[in-house]
Amino acid sequence: MNNSTSWFDNGNLYYEKRQYQQALDCYERHLELYPTDEPALYAIFKALYALGQYDDITRKFLDYYHPNQDLAEIL
Repeated sequence: MNNSTSWFDNGNLYYEKRQYQQALDCYERHLELYPTDEPALYAIFKALYALGQYDDITRKFLDYYHPNQDLAEIL
């Protein structure tokens, strides 16, 4: 794939097919190319939730909104 829109669109297609791990992989690749794209971050949260990876949602949220901080520092 050449552009990030393709990664995001393919993630959506995988998500619709309930292939959540593949969707997550595409969304994360998209976010690597466009690190401030909040819709992609939301899509990652949805995919992680569908996979039952609830702790990873918290980690991803903290990494995105509070980079370089430990959870203890935030709480």
